[in-house]
Amino acid sequence: MDTPLVPIKRNRPTIKQVKTLQNLKEGMNMTQAMTKAGYSGTVAKRGRVFFQQKGVQTYLKGLREYVTEAGLTNQKMAEKFKEWIDAEKVVTSHTEPDKSVPDYETQLKTFDRWKDLMEMGEGGNPKIKRRLTVEEFVNDELKDESK
Repeated sequence: MDTPLVPIKRNRPTIKQVKTLQNLKEGMNMTQAMTKAGYSGTVAKRGRVFFQQKGVQTYLKGLREYVTEAGLTNQKMAEKFKEWIDAEKVVTSHTEPDKSVPDYETQLKTFDRWKDLMEMGEGGNPKIKRRLTVEEFVNDELKDESK
């Protein structure tokens, strides 16, 4: 007995969807990411619907929950950026007492990171250009601590 053809409802991302998300994380644009993941050129050119797919939505929802459960909320990230932009360091001298001064290197890196994340949209409203992943946030923090 043949089974009727019924559309499959996906709650998990497909391999191509996961590969596309990984390619996007590496900095590719949507068309490049989808093509490299195995989508046809025609499908890749209609990439704007990619994030509307159920598997991708489920994956991103799970990622958001994971990040939130880890305590990385928008408020926490804003506080962290404030801490970095106000960074100071202690300067020691043989002739003067130690003093705290602005850490311009850290402050400039923070500004560059913020500038990369934000892009001014129409009407001067900021829009998100790129979101940091948990790995980028943690690994960059670990790099700074190793200096």
